[in-house]
This record gives sequence, C-alpha cells and structure tokens, in this order.
Amino acid sequence: MRTYPGHSIHKVLAKILFIVLPTVAVLYHLLQYWNVSFEIPTTDLVRQTGYFAVGCIGAVLFYALGFRFIPTFLILAAGLYFLYKGIDATAIGEFDTFFMTVQFAVFAVLFTAGWLTGWAILRVRKAGIILSVLFMLLYVFHLGEDEVWLQQHTHNEVWLLLLKGLAPIFFYAVIAIYFSEFINHLDTTPRQFWTALAKRSVLLSGLIFLLFLFTSKNSFLNFEQRFIQLAVSDGDGKTHNMLKKEQGTNGREGGYSLNDKLSMAGSNQKENVLMFTAHIDNFFDDRTTPNPLYLVSFYYTRYDARTETFERDSVTPDKDYFSPDVSRIPMYHILQDTSVLAYGRKDAYKSEVAFEIYNKNLTPGFFVGPATAFFVQPIAVEPSFRTEYTNAYRGKSLSSDLNSAYFVYNVDDPIIRTFQTIRTKKLQSYTDYSGVDTAFMRYYTDMPESDVFRRVDSLAHAVTAHKKSNIDKVIAIRDFFLERDAKGKKLFRYTDNPGEPDLPGSSKLAYFLFESRKGYCAYYATATLYMLRSLGIPSRVVGGFLTEDRSSDKNRGWYWYYADQAHAWVQVYFPGIGWIDFDTTIDNEDARESNQTDGTPPLQPAKATFASFGTFTEVDTLLKKGVFQITSLVIMDKPMAVDPMKVTVDLSIATVRKDTASLPISHIIPGDSATIVSYARVFEKIAQADRHSIQKQLPEPLPVDEVHLMVKQDKSAPPLSEADQQLRKIKNTIVWILSALGLLILIVFSLPYLVYLLLKNRLKNATGSKAVVTGYKLQRWINLLFTDQSHKTDKMLFEAADQQYASRSSAVLASYHAYKYGQQLPDDIVSFKQLVYSNITGILKEVKASRRPARWLQVQKLLK
Repeated sequence: MRTYPGHSIHKVLAKILFIVLPTVAVLYHLLQYWNVSFEIPTTDLVRQTGYFAVGCIGAVLFYALGFRFIPTFLILAAGLYFLYKGIDATAIGEFDTFFMTVQFAVFAVLFTAGWLTGWAILRVRKAGIILSVLFMLLYVFHLGEDEVWLQQHTHNEVWLLLLKGLAPIFFYAVIAIYFSEFINHLDTTPRQFWTALAKRSVLLSGLIFLLFLFTSKNSFLNFEQRFIQLAVSDGDGKTHNMLKKEQGTNGREGGYSLNDKLSMAGSNQKENVLMFTAHIDNFFDDRTTPNPLYLVSFYYTRYDARTETFERDSVTPDKDYFSPDVSRIPMYHILQDTSVLAYGRKDAYKSEVAFEIYNKNLTPGFFVGPATAFFVQPIAVEPSFRTEYTNAYRGKSLSSDLNSAYFVYNVDDPIIRTFQTIRTKKLQSYTDYSGVDTAFMRYYTDMPESDVFRRVDSLAHAVTAHKKSNIDKVIAIRDFFLERDAKGKKLFRYTDNPGEPDLPGSSKLAYFLFESRKGYCAYYATATLYMLRSLGIPSRVVGGFLTEDRSSDKNRGWYWYYADQAHAWVQVYFPGIGWIDFDTTIDNEDARESNQTDGTPPLQPAKATFASFGTFTEVDTLLKKGVFQITSLVIMDKPMAVDPMKVTVDLSIATVRKDTASLPISHIIPGDSATIVSYARVFEKIAQADRHSIQKQLPEPLPVDEVHLMVKQDKSAPPLSEADQQLRKIKNTIVWILSALGLLILIVFSLPYLVYLLLKNRLKNATGSKAVVTGYKLQRWINLLFTDQSHKTDKMLFEAADQQYASRSSAVLASYHAYKYGQQLPDDIVSFKQLVYSNITGILKEVKASRRPARWLQVQKLLK
C-alpha cells in the first residue's frame, strides 16, 4: 500500500494502536459528563464512542493514502448534510422524523469530530499537544457552565472532581505526546520498529489501567458515584426534596416550586405547609361525587443511570407539556396553546376539565393543572382572601374520562367502584400498539442496558405472567407492591428514610426491589416505570401533586394541597386512550402529615367585564383620574383585537395593588405598566364591537375597580445569598484553574525559546571548556529547531544545517569533539564564541519571520 510521504504502513498502524485508541478512550470518558448536559433522547455511550472511533480510524487510513484534506472534507460535510436533509424529507411520520434526525445529528457530529481528529493525528505534528489541551479546556469549561453542579458542591469537592476528571486527560497527554514523537522519529526495520514499541508498551499498559480505574463506574469506593449524587441532592448526597425554595426578587420572599430532578436518595424531606387550593370541575356521572385528578407540573423523561436520577427533557415526541409563567400574563388575559393537544386530540373518552388554582406558597409564576392543560387566565383573588392567597388563575385541560386519582385504590363508594370496573373493561380492549408511532414507542420504552435492568425485566415478566391485557399487567404490578407475607405483613413499605445500600455504589433501584423493599414515591415510580417498559408498555414519570378528597359535601370539588403532597407517579399510555395516571406508591395516607381538616375555600371574585394591559401616561391624584395607553384588551373574557389607544380612566374607587401589597393612587407613576380591571356592567353591551368602533363605545371616563401594577425588575444588585457566595467562590476557583492551565501552557510552549536565551546568556560569560560545551549545546539546539529533517547523529544534524543555511556549524562540532575526546581547547575562545554567534545569526536570518514562531514552539524537540 502506498502511503503518505513519511508514513509507512507500520507507522500508520502504530498511530492507530498507540494514539487513536487512547483518544477514543478519553472521548468515552468525556462523553459520560457531556451526555448529562446534552439533551439527547438516548444516552448510549458505546454507540456514540463508536461513531467517533469509526471516523477517527477511517480518516487515518484514508489520509495515509495521500489524499488532500480540504476538498475531501468538504465532500464529506456536503454528503452528511444532504443525508440529513434526505432523512428529514423522506421519513414517514412526525415522530419517526424527529427520532431519526436527532440520532443522525448525533452521528454526524461525532463522526465528523473523529474524522478531524484522525486527520490531525496523522498529519499535524503537535496533534497530541493540541488534543490534550482541547480536552482539558472542554472539560473545565463544561463544569464551569453547569451552575447547578457548582452550587451544590463545596470548594474542596470541586477540586477533587476536577482532579478526578482531568486525570485521564493528563495520562492521555503523556501517551499521545510521547508516542507521537517516538513513532515519527523511529526509522528502523519493521522488526526493530515493533520491538521498540513493544518495550515501551509496558508504560502504556500501566497508564491505560489507571485510566480505566478512574473512569470505571464501579471504581474503588465508587468515588464518582458519591460525588455526582451531590448534584441531585440537597447538598450532602443523601437527601432529596420534591420541592425547592426559590430565591426571592425585588425584596419579596421566594416561593416554592417543584424540583427539576427526581432522585432516589437516602431520605426524602417534607414539610407540612399549605401550597395552594384548587377547584377542579370534574365529577362522576351523578354530578355530585367528585372525581379528583392529580395535578401535573413536570414530566421526568430523561434518566441518568449513573446517578439514578430523572430530569426534564425539553425534546419529547408528543410535545404535550404546557408550562406558562403565570406571573407574566396580564390579569384576565388568556394564554392558550392547543398544539400540546395535537398528539392526543383523536383519543377516545376525552373531555375538557376546568379548574382554578389559588396560590399561597408556590412561586407566583409556577403552573400546575390536570393533564393535559392548554389554557390559563390569571384572575383576581376576592378581597377578603388576599391575605391568604397571593394570586390565582383559571385553567383548562383536555383530560381522559378514564383518568382518576381512584385508579386502583380500594374504595367503598359504589359509584367509584362501578367506575373502576367499567374503566378496567374499557382499557382491556386497548392493547394494540401497532398503530402507534415507532419513535414515540422507542422513546417511552427506552431502558438502560445493565444487569440491574435485566433483573427488573425478569421480575416484571414473572409478576405479569398469564396477564394478557396491558391494564391487567398494570394492576398486577400494583398488586405486587401490595403483597403480604404469611403473617399478613406488607412486603413493601413506604418510608421517607429508606437509607443507603450497604455496598457503596450499589444500585438503589435494585436495593429497593430485591432487598430493602422500602422507599418513597421516587423509588416506586422508578421501579414501576422500568417494569412497565420492560413489558413494552410506554410510560413516563410525572411530577406534581397528588389529590385527596377531604372536602365536605358543601365544598365538593375543592382540594387543598400541602407541601408533603408533592409527588411523583407514572403515567401509562394506552393506544387510542392516551396517558392514564398510575400511582403505585403505597400507604401515602399514613406517610403524609397533612391530614388535618382543610379550611374554607376562597370566594369566587365578581366577574370582570373589562381588563386591559397597558401603560399610564398621566395620573392626577387630586381628581383621581389618569390617561391609560391600551395595548391589549379583554371584554367579557373575550380577547379583542384593537389598535393602541389612549383612554381616560376614573380611579376614584379603584384599589391599587402591586404584587400582594395595597397602595394609594399616588404610587402610580407615569410610565408604569399595569392591568386595569372593571366589573361595571356597561361593558356587557360592547362585547361584540369591532376593533374600529370599540373606542367610540367605551365609556368616558372609563370606570376602574382594580389597578394591578407590574413589578419592575430591580436593577440594583441585591446582597448575595450564601449559595451565591459559594457559587462565586467556586467560579473564582475555576478561573484560577483556567489561568493556571493557561500559564502552564504558555510556559511549556515558551521552553524552546527560554532554553535558547539561557544557553546564549551562559555562553556570553563562559570561558575555557565551559565556553566550548555551552557553544556546542547552543549550536545543536538551534540546529534541532531550524533544520527541516530529523537526523540520527550529531554529525548528520550539523552537516544538514550547513547545507541548508550555508553555516559553519560543523566547525563548532569539531571543536567540541577535539575537547571531548582529546582535551584540546580552541586557540582563541573569543573567536570560537564569535563563530557560534555568527552561525546562529545567519540561520535566523535565513528563516522567514512568518515561520520563526512555529520553529520556536517545537516543544517535542526537548526530548532530544
């Protein structure tokens, strides 16, 4: 095989073995971190590493044949681009297209990165140094951008994790730099070539062992597992909380929101605090018996098997997640997104469910509602309840008539039991997934590959043996968690303190299912999810609030939600029906503290007939009037398309509110954004007016009952909290690390020039034998840096310099040999030193100024 000049077939194979394979191993190590951040539907490290490896090895073999880089790379890039467009244009089905294009994008990026790396390893002399520095910077920058990781690690832990993550890269740098230079300069027979490499492979084997030790998931004491779990806990790696307290802004105390991550920890923290009150207009057929629905906040659809943690995924096949920021919607204005209903609109047994949320301790913008919500409208809180509730909103969901909090619970009410029986019979007929999109099925039946999940698969099949329909399998899994021993004692128990496995690094899922059999909702939801998925039943984990009907007959449809009702459960997808809630967490009633009697539901506010968002341009506090610039308008709950207009408003009876505070009219300042609300019946007559005549029909002045001032963003820097101070300290640490790395790189690449200056300075003051030795070293160093080819002996090196630059460096070598072997010094040391200076000056002048920096950066020459 003809190869690229300077690259024999033996050198090409050696570079693949001793440089490419370590590069692939380091990339595998880095992908373990990057896959946590990159939103890729399936985290398959082996496959992703394979993409890179194929590209890297392919490029080495391809460019070893002498092909030019730029035209061939452009052809490759164009081919991948047109393949991507072809897949996007020809794939059948929206979700097939989604899944295939994402997977191909992952392949294209990693294959292209591997191709560039392979070309660099073969053609770029400093490829080992460049790749090592690039890997280090990518790793450090990746951690520096992860604020959650930074906030939940101490200063010492950051150092430990950085050292642990960078160690394999340092090992790789030693291997790549050393073997790259060794292979490039080893010109012997094939037998001698491989013998020399074999002798040095002992060092390589030791470094590879250390690399494997540090990157192994089950390494000594599972160092990695211990510290990564800190990122999904409340700081000590052993606790979890379904809710998190948000930091307040603009002088306000922060409220609660659901945690973005769901983890199986040693303990689950709870509080007994009222979060909100809700009215859900969902009843059984008798229209008097409430049918409560769980309230959804998040879908946890990304799973990290290393940390046994669920996270939210912004890219899902069905795109049915509605999550508005309620605090940013003007009062009584409507936000509606029916696109979230696209996938489930054709499902049977669907009905629209109206609900109202009265918030007490959640963050003002946080949204919850029954699945699948698509509509929200902020409303006013009745004045007598404004000290109890901070804000409120109406919502609408398209929910399944077969959904209920009474899914498989034992309930004595005959109406509910009849409903359960009828529903089970209906669901038994929906078992055929052949018409469901393949990408959807792949996404919601995806399982990690490990011994733990193979055990879960075996358990699921054993539990559901002889069950034919999916609903029967679902109930069988529920019954599995309700099993009792011979003494009538439950085998599985609910606890908020399940503890840790005895063996560090052991799977908590396996520990829960096969040993301890105790845990909180995250344990039951995770186990249920993967038991269902192993049976080919699409399912997902949901985070939100479980609903309990504790209301009296006079408050039917009203529900109170406390902090310890924050919950995780599983939704199961039935073809033709849609998602159905399926909660297998047992004994929740005994585990929760919020079993006290609920309060009085808030009164319904008067129906607003007029609401407008805009800006005050003038305010007269004496006459209690103002001029308001209308930008959007809602009359009788109907959004009106209007052009911007100015109206005079009557503020004589208006109450002014800013956040939760009541203010006098004097606090309204021209330029303030606000929503004005009126309950006057005069607006009922103009609800059908068109956009051009509506201003003429508005009363003058316009009566206003409420003014809701928008909270301006506080531009002054608030005092840093303890968490922010810790974050700043850690960021400063990373800046210092990057600075130190930059300084180290600068020093390393400056070494060739520093060695030159050092020898030149020594020669200046040297006399006698020291002048001869130093002059020889200086001449040899310049010859090494500026001759084009490598040479085996000093004689060949000095002769090559004389031939290339017309110097007299061989005379310097002769003087050195005369001293070394015959103890003879030059007759005139000054003339000898002038000869060295003259040679160096001549060589430097011959080299173009544009090429000198590259010559001075040849750090690898120090090995000679």
